[in-house]
Formats: sequence, C-alpha cells, structure tokens
Amino acid sequence: MPIQELDLARAVFDHAQLGMAVLDATGTFTKANHALQRLLGLETDDLLGTSLETVIDAEDRDTVVTTLNALLTQGTAGKVDLRFSPRGNGTRWVRTHLSRGPADDHTTAIIGTFEDVTDETLAAEAAHSRTRRLEQLFDRASDIIFNIDLDGRFTWVNPVASRLTKRPLDELIGLNFLELVHPDYRREAQSFY
Repeated sequence: MPIQELDLARAVFDHAQLGMAVLDATGTFTKANHALQRLLGLETDDLLGTSLETVIDAEDRDTVVTTLNALLTQGTAGKVDLRFSPRGNGTRWVRTHLSRGPADDHTTAIIGTFEDVTDETLAAEAAHSRTRRLEQLFDRASDIIFNIDLDGRFTWVNPVASRLTKRPLDELIGLNFLELVHPDYRREAQSFY
C-alpha cells in the first residue's frame, strides 16, 4: 500500500467515531482506536494483549467463541450484540462486526468494529415489555377485544372471543364480524365500519 494510502487508513482508524480494532486469531486485541478505548473505558496499555472474551459479560462468551470459530473455519463474518462492562459505565450493549482481515506475518488478522447500541437495545426491550403486558391484559380480559380490517373481517381477536362464540380462534380470523351478529341487528352493526 502506498504511503499516502497507509497514512489515510491510519487517520481513519485513529479518528473514527466508531470503535475499531485488529485482533489476532485467538481474539486478542493487537490494535485499538481511541473510540473503542473510550467505549470500553480502557487505556491502550490495558486493552492491547487482552482477549475479547475477557472484556465482555460472561453470559456472552460462548457467543464470541462460536462467532470467532465460524469466522476462522468458514470465513463467515459475524455480527453480534454483546454486553460489555466498561469501567464505571455499567453494562453497555455493543454491536460487534468481526471479519477476516489481511494476513500479517502468516497469521490471521480479525478486523472488528464496535458500535454502542445500548439506547437502541434498552428501547427495544422496553417496547417488548410493554407489548407483552398489553398482550397479557388482552388475553385475560373478560370482554371480546378485536381488530377488524376495512371489510369488517377479524384480523385479531383475544381468547375470550373463542370462548364466547364457541369457535376456535383460527376460525374467527378472516371471518366477517357481521356473521356473529344476530340477523335482527346486522343493519345497525354494519354502520360501525
């Protein structure tokens, strides 16, 4: 690589806002940029020579081993969200991309990028929790709760609908709600949609 290209590559590596690192085939950091050091709360001396497995939460270590093995044996690049515990910053979720890099001195290099996705992950977990609470509320309701499309067909019903109509839930989905209304009241019910 010509010197100007090499200088540019070093500048990108050193000044990128995204954490970047070079690891050896065992997953040990051999180079790390400033963004990764900030993210992990570690100085260069503390990070270099350290294994990726040792800076993540114990629960994610098997995921790292599996990802590294697939990368080295099959050449499959890996993208995983891992929990890191930087010094003094609590647990951070980090989207980690690992791919094979150019060989250096006949050893396999691994190139990694590391992006803090803690806020995104916590928001997704909170949304999932809210959705689950709503599902539990709908499932336990004593009244029929449903959703219909513009043609009046059920697209979703809660379990009590099955109990009260004495029909399986899968039979209710796609059924026009007017079919459940007594014939004397269908004209009035039709005005609701």
